[in-house]
Amino acid sequence: MKKQLYEIFSGDVVTDDMLSVAARLFSENYGTWGEHSRNPGKPVKLGARRLREEYLPHPTSESYYVRVTVDGDLAGNAFYRRWRYNGQGVCWVTQLVVDRKYRERGLASGLLRALRSDADDIFGIMSSHPVACLAAASSFGTGIERVLLDFARENAQAIMKTSPIPYIRDARHCVPSSEPTTQQGSFVELILASLWTMRNRRKPWK
Repeated sequence: MKKQLYEIFSGDVVTDDMLSVAARLFSENYGTWGEHSRNPGKPVKLGARRLREEYLPHPTSESYYVRVTVDGDLAGNAFYRRWRYNGQGVCWVTQLVVDRKYRERGLASGLLRALRSDADDIFGIMSSHPVACLAAASSFGTGIERVLLDFARENAQAIMKTSPIPYIRDARHCVPSSEPTTQQGSFVELILASLWTMRNRRKPWK
């Protein structure tokens, strides 16, 4: 049986070598640019310097990196940030990547389960990929059919505006709706599991 190891690092102890490996994982596995972009069909790439600047901003101790290795090889990782909004703890996943050869093994959900904390009340993920959103919904203690969309619609923009991560703070958001819409391929698909209503109850993942 192959050995899986999950590890979490605060941003202030993440080394340049770790970021170089993470950047390579992203560039080789994240995806390609769409047909209406400047580089249609080409891989989306990200360098180690940009990872540090955009995903581990000051204070770095409040940004985190979680990775999973399989027999010593980096199989997937995630970056995330915590901050406060109206007295509630926010945990926002800013990047989630799994190596193609290790997909469909539950590693994405494993990474998300590894990073959650009892101190978190609101969860978000910066992704337009349906698999990532589904993994987030299930890993944060709810199913996609039970995500509180009204809460997300009413609070998403305000929560994002308080983010210490500039590209989240400035991003457009999209919350699924039953109403007809013409918007396609939005920059952000938002999943918020409103756990603040469970403050006095047992967390669903316990």
